[in-house]
Amino acid sequence: MLKVQQPGNLTVNKLKPRFSGPYRLAKVHDNGVTYVVEKQAEDGSVLQKSVHYRQVKAFHEPPAYLREHPCFQSIPSCPVVPTDYDSDSDIMIAGPIFAGVLCFFLLKLEDGLVSSRQDAAEARQRDHGRSSRTAPQQGARSKTRQGSINTAARGPNHGRGRFGYHGHSQWNHRNVQNYNDYGAPSSHQNKRGHPRKRERQNNVKRGKGKQYNTAHNSKRNFPVGTTVATLADLDDLEPDDDYRDIPIEPTDNELLQVKAPFIRRNITKGAYRGVHHYLDVHFRLLREDFIRPLRNGIGQVKCGSKDVKDVRVYLKVKFQDAEVVNGHLVHLVKLNLPKNFKDESSKQLLFGNIMCFSADNFTSYFRATVASHDPDKLKKGLVGIKLLSVSKLDASLEYTAVESRTFFTPYNHVLRALQSKDKNTFPLVEHIVFAKKAVQPPQYVLNRANVHYDLRVVLQTNYMKARAEACNIFPMCDTTEPPNNCRDLQSIPIRNAEIEKWPTCSVLGLDPPQRQALHSALTKRLVVIQGPPGTGKTYLGLKIAQVLLHNSQAWSRKENEIRPLPWHQEDRLVETVDVDVTSPILVICQKNHALDQFLEGMLKFTRRVVRIGSRSNSEIIKRYQINQFVSSLKKQRQLPSTLRKASYEIRKRLNDAETEFSSQYAQLKKIEAQLQLEAQLPMRETMPTFEFIRTHEFIRTHEENIQRLRERTYEVKNSEYLYVARQADVVGLTTTGAAQFQDFIQELKPRIVIIEEAAEILEAHVVASLNANCEHLIMIGDHQQLKPSPAVHQLATDYGLDTSLFERMINNGVAYDTLQYQHRMRPEISSLLVPAIYPELEDHPSVQGRDHIRGVERSVFFVSHLEKEQEEGDDNNSHSNVHEAAFIMGLARYLVRQGYDPEQITVLTPYSGQFFLLRKEQRNYSPTCDNMCVSTVDNYQGEENDIILLSMVRSNDSGNIGFLKIANRVCVALSRAKLGLFIIGNMQQLCRSSALWRKIEEALKKIDGLGDALVLKCQSHPDRKVAVKTGEDFWTMSPECGCTRPWNADICICATWNADILATRNADIRTTGNADIRTTGNADILAPRNADILAPRNADILAPRNADILATRNADILATPNADIRATWDDDICICATWNDDNLRCAPRNADILATRNADFRATRNADIRATRNADIRATGHVKRVQQCQSPCSRKQKFKCTLF
Repeated sequence: MLKVQQPGNLTVNKLKPRFSGPYRLAKVHDNGVTYVVEKQAEDGSVLQKSVHYRQVKAFHEPPAYLREHPCFQSIPSCPVVPTDYDSDSDIMIAGPIFAGVLCFFLLKLEDGLVSSRQDAAEARQRDHGRSSRTAPQQGARSKTRQGSINTAARGPNHGRGRFGYHGHSQWNHRNVQNYNDYGAPSSHQNKRGHPRKRERQNNVKRGKGKQYNTAHNSKRNFPVGTTVATLADLDDLEPDDDYRDIPIEPTDNELLQVKAPFIRRNITKGAYRGVHHYLDVHFRLLREDFIRPLRNGIGQVKCGSKDVKDVRVYLKVKFQDAEVVNGHLVHLVKLNLPKNFKDESSKQLLFGNIMCFSADNFTSYFRATVASHDPDKLKKGLVGIKLLSVSKLDASLEYTAVESRTFFTPYNHVLRALQSKDKNTFPLVEHIVFAKKAVQPPQYVLNRANVHYDLRVVLQTNYMKARAEACNIFPMCDTTEPPNNCRDLQSIPIRNAEIEKWPTCSVLGLDPPQRQALHSALTKRLVVIQGPPGTGKTYLGLKIAQVLLHNSQAWSRKENEIRPLPWHQEDRLVETVDVDVTSPILVICQKNHALDQFLEGMLKFTRRVVRIGSRSNSEIIKRYQINQFVSSLKKQRQLPSTLRKASYEIRKRLNDAETEFSSQYAQLKKIEAQLQLEAQLPMRETMPTFEFIRTHEFIRTHEENIQRLRERTYEVKNSEYLYVARQADVVGLTTTGAAQFQDFIQELKPRIVIIEEAAEILEAHVVASLNANCEHLIMIGDHQQLKPSPAVHQLATDYGLDTSLFERMINNGVAYDTLQYQHRMRPEISSLLVPAIYPELEDHPSVQGRDHIRGVERSVFFVSHLEKEQEEGDDNNSHSNVHEAAFIMGLARYLVRQGYDPEQITVLTPYSGQFFLLRKEQRNYSPTCDNMCVSTVDNYQGEENDIILLSMVRSNDSGNIGFLKIANRVCVALSRAKLGLFIIGNMQQLCRSSALWRKIEEALKKIDGLGDALVLKCQSHPDRKVAVKTGEDFWTMSPECGCTRPWNADICICATWNADILATRNADIRTTGNADIRTTGNADILAPRNADILAPRNADILAPRNADILATRNADILATPNADIRATWDDDICICATWNDDNLRCAPRNADILATRNADFRATRNADIRATRNADIRATGHVKRVQQCQSPCSRKQKFKCTLF
């Protein structure tokens, strides 16, 4: 088993075996710095040796003598597949080249094949087409890059294009280190790992150039000399192809070849050489982030691995039929889906995702995308695919299909947007590309002599409603509210405005950091606002948007409005007419939920909002989707007539073409089926050559016609969107939508772009969202919370792909503003973040003195345990902890019984495996916890709630805590709660693995918030306390309220349920005689709002109108001779239904339960007593028999009794 972080090949030279005797490779451990190789001898003894590398990150081809060896040539079909890598940290496996080098290394040790210097020289001469030569002598600090290069680092392309400059060496000897078997620099190296001067000179004299090894160290069993290139060397190279010419979809060769792709690091600190360099780096990194998991997954399938983690595998796939869907030829395939597959919650087979099909174990294959995602067909295992590559498809064969776990559609849109960027019109190039620190005002401000803003709307939120003009498109508010009549805010200079000359904090109603951030947002073209949790980032973002909209005259423009032309002018579909329009503000978020939330806030001051995209979950925002506006305008016939006509004609022609194409294709399928029945051969092999060529020409012609019509449909659709969007104040969409509708955005020409939660978004996504006319970019976020999440962990850590544009601007010294006062968390919660994560974060006075959580002794508490986790084996590849799930849901139910609404409580966990376990456990607590939110930490970024229950999951023998050691995720998890935070986890393991958790442990101890049990206490009897450690303890020790009062004596009712339970004088509900009122298990006593349950001295229960007394399952109410139930309306009613036997007994009149008029008592299956409006008493449920009451009642013949 191998576990390495850096894919690619290690360049190993002069491998001289020092260990004799048979052995086998047992395991390679990796701690990120040292690779420790365990070897076992024949007798089973373990010989542990280590080979150390500094920056093992080479991405180059092996030398010729390795490439030509049969052992190495056989490696591509069997890449290294680890079985013990940490799935939660997404550490990716090594590439096939690393496997090849290791295999060849073992082969050399066994056969004694050691390449001599002459072999290396011949390989260099063969690779470079020139004779071997020795390098000139160089000093210890020489920076000369000419001369001989390390033989093992050379490749066939050295000296040109992709792998180096002409006549120059790629590597610098200062980036190369050599280590002995125990991890220390060899005896021929200094303390810094460089060869000593004499050894460097000897190496040069021997013709070794910058090649160093430890061959002289004969005291070790098998010293290995190693030369490794660093990523810094690759950053200086240039590719041999243009990124604009690279196909978006992975090619056949890319998924099967061993050759590692050419990628360079994101320059997180410093400037790029130019726009082309910038776009090339991000395009290749993002593309590799999608392709690598698919490539590794196919390799795992080829090797027959049973633990395939990177792709989903479908066996025995059959092609069944074909049809035309939205102008594309779609093949219907039958998949063997798992029995527990649920289309509504699964991420499998999403529309647009990549699949690969093979009938020969991926010796050859063809690619396709999911083109039809019909839930009804998916239940039968049928899915529609569109082929991406022309292939010989034989419907009689069974195929193996793999589906990428990395969703392709966002990558597809963003990569195409990057390819379409023009380096001459790239927005804000001086900052994004060249990392300029000084930031000027927006260009629209510089274009005007005097720019003054009216800031009175900062104080008067509803003033923007006065700007709303009645319109048939946008539902407007007709309320007019004058702005605050403060002259100090009426005219504030923007150009060359110093913060000292601005209104004070008291005038603006903002704290000092908010005032500074507002000033920057209005006066700088590139704005970076960092806001720790709870500091009001969204609130400030809405204020900025409100001020900009109120002063839109400063950035309005005269532009050309697109108007459609008649259909007969096929060469162009639009004409232009000069009109005065204002480009809207563009709001971009990564997640649909965050976008909906931000747009809902904007609706408070403007109704002219348009949301692009159909995946909104907000019922309010759904009314503002652009499709709704376009449909409404078509019904009202307000779109220009020429635009309606063009749309109608295009759709008519497209439908006709698709109908004809489908008909012809169906005929071809019949012919193919007949021929295959006759000859049992594929269509290509039976159809005459001329007929086959004519058929393909026909299909190709119609596909081209359909594609041309679809492009015209898209053009008209864009025109419809523009007609609506140009009348809006705000247009909102996700980053994926911005990349998908880039042509639309280019035509819309928004000058101002606001990006919410910008620190979470990949830089490529942000750049793809920007248009050439962007003059003002406002980014709001917090890079100390969640970072972007690439699919390949190694690309994130070693190549900087997880560094957002937001964070990169901060790293490069661009001035940014930090909000300082948090308004969310009670002080005990914020103390966990300060100073561990945010040294300067302060509590706003509004968070002081908040109520404590009812029913518990501490409002912030960490329950530490030692119960082991379980590793999931399903599609989630995550972790779960049954002990924590039971405890969390038991606590959730307990808090609901203390009177908290389920919507006030959120259950969080960092792992998807635990998330699914908690959701499953939640169903066992229905209906009490039905409306409670259960989420992963990543998906809850930007949210908050009153009470957070957090399950940490990790508890194992290895001490691995995964990404719980990452400060960003810990920060998000600990900062979502406003009133109460309850955490369960293994604090000992967390502290052993992370210095951050040791600081958090100290903060918890200061507030007495750490222990092995959570202390519950009764609200009515504070002296009664219970300590719970497990989920079962909530049932056995505190079924209701945390009170330990015996239930066969005085009964404690502590659940208020938003009502008042008033007990006069004796303040007890007592059971008389043999009558018990027991509430166990799932039993509730429910008193709704505005209802009082009065317990007077003689223990009567008075239930007025609208009051319920509900005793659910497992609760018995026994009526004995000492108890009487009487109803005080026209007649006396006898209830003779006994609950546990068939005997009929009347209850005398010692204890009265009085129900006023318009109230019902119903006895249902689960033993409920309900007081409602219709004035009768019914007994339902398990009816055994109905008979006339024989008890001595005054009305013997009037009522019947129902027995249970």
